[in-house]
Amino acid sequence: MRQEAPWTINDLDKKVEIALSNNSTDAGTGIVTKGWLAAVEVYANIIEMPASKEKEISGGILYDRVIDVVIRYESTYKSTYNRLKYDGLYYDIIECREIYGRFRWLRMKCVYGGKELNR
Repeated sequence: MRQEAPWTINDLDKKVEIALSNNSTDAGTGIVTKGWLAAVEVYANIIEMPASKEKEISGGILYDRVIDVVIRYESTYKSTYNRLKYDGLYYDIIECREIYGRFRWLRMKCVYGGKELNR
């Protein structure tokens, strides 16, 4: 018996951008340069994880933020080499997996760790 997802397509109410990675290697030096292809905008369901934290250190805010992002399945996006932009921040995708049936939904666990100076 197949389990039904706890959300529907109508619950995908936030817009996120997924940028696909594009690595290039310099023929002369062999140095690999990581780049990003144009971002694709998709609708998603965002789940804030309780592991997120924030603290103020030496004139700035240092924080780690963890989110789970659920989108409609697309094989192009099922990669931890891509990155995701949500709420003005770029997140590293650390886990991708299909959920609730084959080719239906894709859940991505994303982390952001960074520092922004106070203005």
